[in-house]
Parts: sequence; C-alpha cells; structure tokens
Amino acid sequence: MSCTACTEQFLVDAYEQLQDMCRMYVGESLGDDLFHDTCIWLLEDTTGKYEEMCERGELWYYIARVLKINAFSKTTRFYYKYKKHKEIEDNTIDFHVQFLVYSQETEDTMTRTIKNKVAAINKVLADIPWFEREIFKVYYLHEHTLQTLSDATGINKNTIHKAIRRAKRKIQKHNEAQATNNKEEKSTE
Repeated sequence: MSCTACTEQFLVDAYEQLQDMCRMYVGESLGDDLFHDTCIWLLEDTTGKYEEMCERGELWYYIARVLKINAFSKTTRFYYKYKKHKEIEDNTIDFHVQFLVYSQETEDTMTRTIKNKVAAINKVLADIPWFEREIFKVYYLHEHTLQTLSDATGINKNTIHKAIRRAKRKIQKHNEAQATNNKEEKSTE
C-alpha cells in the first residue's frame, strides 16, 4: 500500500476520534478547521515519510502530536489562518456578548444591562473620529472578518485593524474609568 493510501485509510478509519480531539483542543467552532487543515497538510506532503510510520503503527501518535502543535503553537499556519483573528476578538471588547452576566438574573435585567452597556459604547463611539467609529460598527454589526471588510471596502486590512483597535482601546478605557468610579462610589457608601 502506498504511503498516501495508507495515510488516507488511516484518516478515514480514525476520522471521528481525530475530529473529537480537535474539538477538545480548540472548541467546536474551530475543531473542524483544525482537523481539515491538518488532513490537507498531511495529504499534500509528498516526501513519503509516512510510509514507515504506517508500517510501525506510529501514525496515530504523529498525527495527534501534529494536531496538538497546530492547536496551541502561535507559529503554525492554522494559528495565523484561524486562531489569531479569533484571539484578538476574544481578548478585547465584543459588545455583543461580553457584558452578559450569566447568573440568576431575569431576562429583563439582562436586557437592561445589555442596553446600558451598548449605550455606553455608543456614547464613546460618538466621541471618536468618524472613520474609527464607522469601521468599528460595520466590523461588529455585520460580523465581518478583517479580510471580508477589506475586500468590501478596498481599505487595507492593517488600516482597518488599527482603526478597530483604537476604538476598542477607547471603549476599554471608558469601561475601566466607569469601573473605578463605581468602586469609589460603593466604598464611600
């Protein structure tokens, strides 16, 4: 059996287990991407180095290691293609969900909280330059990626990224100031 055929058969046989492993490493939303990118990478490799691994039964361990490296290393193609953009979103203000407090609150309280936070964000956005404000709104309200927004507007991705980052920083500073004010008010009571 040729190396490619052996690898293909292995991927078919272990498909579910490998997909579950990928989802465990990077979550449901990126698990399929991690698995499929790794499969493509393995099948495109024409060096023939997998033949011995197939014969020795070591392919499972090799692929598991490759999946883990791709999932957690910041130097892999997978990271730059999928995770880097998602990490930027997750580590900064995402006014769609970040302010939700999942507790015993009622639907009305949660709705008021969200409306208050969105109003605060809009207040900050009203005080920043037009370009940053509009790019920020379009990016989040229409759920663009940097690439799709760049394609739609013809504006360089780096320019868009910098504008969104500046807007996020201003919102973050506003939120930190609000939190400090709230703490000071509670401590004086």
